[in-house]
Amino acid sequence: MRPSKKPEWGPALAMGRPAPKLYEPQNTEGGKFEVTATKIVKGTAAQAKYLHWDQSSPGELKGNTPYFVYIAYTLKEGKPQVANPDLGAHAAALDMNGVKVAARPVVHSGFVEGGCEVPPVYMSWDIGETRTLCTVFAGDESNPPARLAWDTTDMTTVEDYMKAASWEWVAQ
Repeated sequence: MRPSKKPEWGPALAMGRPAPKLYEPQNTEGGKFEVTATKIVKGTAAQAKYLHWDQSSPGELKGNTPYFVYIAYTLKEGKPQVANPDLGAHAAALDMNGVKVAARPVVHSGFVEGGCEVPPVYMSWDIGETRTLCTVFAGDESNPPARLAWDTTDMTTVEDYMKAASWEWVAQ
């Protein structure tokens, strides 16, 4: 019996290059967005401690390294009914095997010195409007992510993630 061939990654996008498809998040109740990862900033152990990630409790968030991921969203079509949704909810940090190696905290505040900035509150979106938002991931420095992928409703397997275009995980 032949071993099954390991799936290969789809196109690697450079930071600042938009995804080839528009993103239609369900949590906005309308609207299609162009998504562009603009930068990833690797945080420090001191920031992880400040964010109160509990390394010892079972089931608690684990990670010694925060990654602050900045993503620009441009409304291209439609009208969102929800003005301030968590648009980063579908971002996924994956290793080269397509396994998620960093998680978004349930309370995903990255508002720590040198981390994500507190975003302004918006009342609505207009076609063509772009907002850059930041989301934090808890990762382990010994196994850093390799790709930033988008977890959409049509992605159900590791192979689905790997086939789609994703950004090379290049942390500053």
